Amino acid sequence: MPLVVLNALLERKLNYGESIALPYPVGKNEGSFFGGANHTLGIEGRFYRSPRDFLVATQPDRIQFTWVKKVPLPRGTILNLQLEEPGTDYYYDPRTGVTVHNMVPAHHYLVNLAAPKDKQAEHYARQAQPNARGDIPLAQLHPDTPRNVTISSTADDAKRVFRIEGEDPYFRSMVEEIDGVAGGVAYGRKAFAKVFAVTADGPCQGRISVGFGNRLGLPVYLPSPGLVMRVLLSGHEVIGGTIVPGDTGLATARSGDRRGTYLPPEDVALDGAKSLQLLLCLPNPGNIGAPDYAGE
Repeated sequence: MPLVVLNALLERKLNYGESIALPYPVGKNEGSFFGGANHTLGIEGRFYRSPRDFLVATQPDRIQFTWVKKVPLPRGTILNLQLEEPGTDYYYDPRTGVTVHNMVPAHHYLVNLAAPKDKQAEHYARQAQPNARGDIPLAQLHPDTPRNVTISSTADDAKRVFRIEGEDPYFRSMVEEIDGVAGGVAYGRKAFAKVFAVTADGPCQGRISVGFGNRLGLPVYLPSPGLVMRVLLSGHEVIGGTIVPGDTGLATARSGDRRGTYLPPEDVALDGAKSLQLLLCLPNPGNIGAPDYAGE
């Protein structure tokens, strides 16, 4: 896909996680870069790539550039940014000799989420008591499919914060913090493929159960809910549900899932037998999202 060049002079030092606002190139706007992900950056002969080294978030009036390397960029650095613009690819029809501009191939892919079970509040731990360090012993490490973590307590633990450490489907580290509750269930936002540690930030009043919810993780980055063309349960169309696109902001313990999630409607029974599939229209099917927060 073609790249649009944007040069900028850094007017202040830019540390890890800090952002600056950049103007759009002449004739471009937020829609010009929708779905673009393979942005690159050149600085004095050094080469950087998004989302590994920096993040680009398009806003209505600006481009938000966020630096995510540990080494700061000094004031006066010249940024040679190349932005991927999916919408400027074109189609040439050899029969008519006509070139059609402002199109990009966006193939359909059937994402198979297997046959997920219904939410289980005690999958990882059942009414466990954290040890002196706050660690909660886990009976299981893997859910049936990547999905969110839930926390519940037998007493009032609303003042506690629970730290979840694990991996995504590509073995990349993930960390999430979930606030405790006074009765009921607290739901995480990130879809974990493996959970290897759950820790409370202090003594708990009740016994803690750790399970999983029905917010199911996608294996590929979803730029927008509108790119989900259809949801199928054992071949039958599902109407409704909650689709959350991949989070492109700075990864933190409180940010969302990097690829995106799908939460079926309440009246859809997940019984571990019916297959759940999403028909997606993706301009960049190789994008698995930026790495998550790893706890540094």
